[in-house]
Amino acid sequence: MYREGNEMLYINTNEILEKTVATLANQKMIGIDTEFIRRDTYYAKLSLIQISTLEEIYIIDPIKLDISALKEILASQKIIKIFHAPLQDLGIFYNVLKTITLNVFDTQEAIKFLGIRSQISYQDACKKILNIEIEKEQQFREWNIRPLSEDMINYAAQDVDHLIPLYLELKKRMEEEKIFINFCRYMESFSQKEFYEVKLTEVWKKIRTHERSKTFMKNLQMIASFRETMAISLDLPRSFVISDQDLLEVTKILPSNKSELQNLKIKTRLNQSQINALFDLCSGLKTQKEER
Repeated sequence: MYREGNEMLYINTNEILEKTVATLANQKMIGIDTEFIRRDTYYAKLSLIQISTLEEIYIIDPIKLDISALKEILASQKIIKIFHAPLQDLGIFYNVLKTITLNVFDTQEAIKFLGIRSQISYQDACKKILNIEIEKEQQFREWNIRPLSEDMINYAAQDVDHLIPLYLELKKRMEEEKIFINFCRYMESFSQKEFYEVKLTEVWKKIRTHERSKTFMKNLQMIASFRETMAISLDLPRSFVISDQDLLEVTKILPSNKSELQNLKIKTRLNQSQINALFDLCSGLKTQKEER
């Protein structure tokens, strides 16, 4: 399963973590992945961190440990942090550790940049680029349980085992095509604060609708932004606040009182004060519509 000579260490004490961070601080490149759950919260709950070097794989338990020492590694400009499709991983580190990860290399984006394939999985990337088969038959969901089984730890470890070889091969190909520097410039956007911030004016784009009225779409943008703000403040999935289908109904009717909302028969976790704020928003949108 692992590269020849590679050792795996399970880190579950703060003392060992501190020693691990000291070791990582001297690395030129590391591979990183995370396991998390995102079932009934807005923010993902970090359950495991996997880090690989050329010689070792570290499995770090953030449920048992204070992982703030990792900020030094993530914020280091000297260490290349290699991920595969890291959007959620980087967002988790930003929310949990309040730090921006610098010097990021995304193997999925690199493969796309080379014109090989877009949105390729880690498993397929290992096969396509390194001609290595990895086992991904088991899909574990309960990463927050303890103790973790040996199978789960091994499964998590293989997600970083080949990140450094992937990076080295992709870098080589990019340098041959003289596009490596351009890719590195592109990757700088992954280390900008704007990359992590929720764009409230754009969350409505994720909602599917056949409606094309300019007024409806503008109202949807405002109401979707409201829902996102509530979901963030309550730390609930946006669907728990108001489902997409119910959100479309709210946008269509613009309920401004309890009776109008009850007629829609929507389910929501909003309290009365928050519902009143929704009424105020809908009333304002109604007034703008009438003025047009």
